[in-house]
Amino acid sequence: LSLYPREAIETKSSVRVRGTLGTANFNSSVELIENDWFKFRTTLNATQPLKLVHHRGVEPALLVQLPNLSVQKEGGLIWEQTLIANPILDAQGVQATDLPASYYYDPLTETEWFFYLDWESLTWASHDNIFGFLGGQCGLHTSLARHPETPQRERFFGFKGLNAGYVGQKFPSGKHNFVFYLKFNHAHKLTEWEANEKLIEAISPFVKKESSDKGKKYSWLEVGKKCLTELAESPEVAQINFGDKGLGLRAYANIAGFSSPNPDQRVELMTQTDVLWPLHWWKKLNQPGYEPGFHDRLNQLAPRFFESETSFMANWYPHQQELLPQDQETWYFLENGLVKFGWLTLFNPQSEFKKPFLSFSERVVEFGHRYQYLFPLRYNWRENQTSGSRKNYIAGGLYAYGMMLAYWLTKDRKYLNEVEKSLTTLERLPLDLLNHEPQQTGFAALAAFHLAEETHELRWQKLSRQLVFHQLRMFYWYTDPTVLKALGCDTAGQARSFPSKIYPVIKHNPAFKENVESVLPWLYLIAHGESSPILLDLLNLGRFNNFYYFDHYQQIVGKQSWIPLESLPALPESGKVHVGGGVGHAVYGAGEVLWNSLIFESIGAAENKEVMVACLDYLDPKANLEKNIKLLVFNPTGHSVNTNLIFNDLPNSLKNVSLSFNSKKSATLKNKLPLSIKPRQHYFVNLS
Repeated sequence: LSLYPREAIETKSSVRVRGTLGTANFNSSVELIENDWFKFRTTLNATQPLKLVHHRGVEPALLVQLPNLSVQKEGGLIWEQTLIANPILDAQGVQATDLPASYYYDPLTETEWFFYLDWESLTWASHDNIFGFLGGQCGLHTSLARHPETPQRERFFGFKGLNAGYVGQKFPSGKHNFVFYLKFNHAHKLTEWEANEKLIEAISPFVKKESSDKGKKYSWLEVGKKCLTELAESPEVAQINFGDKGLGLRAYANIAGFSSPNPDQRVELMTQTDVLWPLHWWKKLNQPGYEPGFHDRLNQLAPRFFESETSFMANWYPHQQELLPQDQETWYFLENGLVKFGWLTLFNPQSEFKKPFLSFSERVVEFGHRYQYLFPLRYNWRENQTSGSRKNYIAGGLYAYGMMLAYWLTKDRKYLNEVEKSLTTLERLPLDLLNHEPQQTGFAALAAFHLAEETHELRWQKLSRQLVFHQLRMFYWYTDPTVLKALGCDTAGQARSFPSKIYPVIKHNPAFKENVESVLPWLYLIAHGESSPILLDLLNLGRFNNFYYFDHYQQIVGKQSWIPLESLPALPESGKVHVGGGVGHAVYGAGEVLWNSLIFESIGAAENKEVMVACLDYLDPKANLEKNIKLLVFNPTGHSVNTNLIFNDLPNSLKNVSLSFNSKKSATLKNKLPLSIKPRQHYFVNLS
């Protein structure tokens, strides 16, 4: 849509233009707003649909032209540029649908450019034109142009569609908006890590601050109780009974209407550990719905996933030879067999968990050395070889965190050395190679933070923050209008997933497991000094928007299960509504339901649900909730809030409460604590 202005009006801080395009008219403005951002806004009013002609490119595009560069000069300057393009690509080159922003350092002009596209304003997006970020990218876009003396590289910065066949030919009638933000400064070149951190800080004002009211009437504590009761008291839904060997949980529930990739009579380690890890805290806090017999039998089966002959923690049980193949993604056994099983071992250091965990840790160390911490995407542990040629480099973050757990358990510094070597390898890789499942990046950040605590080296604390800021590129900072229109579901505060090859319909959209697991490492980081308000905003958005993963909220008729659906519909990649992501109710997601209940409501909550209360202790290896509890209280709104902090059943040993925000206040612990919280303010509340 080539919009040529017919009239311009200039003021002190803005330029406004207007014009016509056939039967359509438009108004555009450029104004300087806070933090030196220029806001570009175009409103197009079309009385009938407009044809997209894709003349010299793909429409729609929102671009600013940079100075042309001769091809001769380009060869000497291209090595000096720094580009952070989004949405991200994973290590296989598959594009995501997440952050609409970009950073570019131009060595020709020694200028840095920032771009943010207000995707929420693009209400015109549809299958007839562009249906999400799979059709385009924010970044640097170039083309060659003829010139009498030497070919010229034309350079544009911003958002551009990448595939004319994908984005379609029709722009709808009606009143529609295009909104984007641009910022530039004189600068010197930065590393990718530094540039990414600078980009995230610059665009932080644009993250969505508040959720809709839809989720504010629901309770995670109540949902957690119903979910756990359904698992424990309805054997036909998810249980597989192995008699005196224990009880297993199927990966997907037997609920009519959904096809599931469950193999018959086998269970996954992922499901077992996903539920057992938070269930330990559920027991400690004596939460409703807890059944010790159910917990004990799940615990009983968990060590049996370990195969002593190969010293490997298998993803499936039973794991007999005839049940080949055992080809799996490396992050499966690193996250489930090393991280989550490692936590279960920390909870039970003298139990039958310890020997399998330490034996498996040694096997994984050999694995890390074999691949020099550059982990393959898939691995067949039966044959002890990779499957295919692809890589999952950020799996080294799970490896580093798992090695930290082994160090805490044994105090053997060889494991600490493994943490350092793995993180050093990640630090040296290009950022675009460090993308896969977003929780891997979160645990890499937490491993780096713990390494800083152990070694007192500030470089690891710096790397921890940079890894968190890289992880933030994998989150939806906005409400996707296509998903909102189709289902009324809000994507803000959720994380995109890059799952296995067996899930072809959910490669690029938010998924419940990733949403919750990706923020778990933030709890410890926030408690120990990570102060970025973006973490608080996204944590708060997820508090409400993760309710959309239940039958009731997606208006699914029939049985109303409290086991969450795996993902939101994959609208950007298919143009269709996949109820529950096309797979169904993820039993392993019950673990994430318990996590949300534990984080947001099990200790306490605010009477005014606008205020977020989150317990920060669950990933602290030294946590003792009978002696000390640390809560975060955050007001995400733009207005002051007076409310009461309501505590649930707490141990009798907790007598005192102290608040800290710039200054400290102490009082005797009571059931209610009155709070007055200013806009965007947060407190730390310590119970002791």
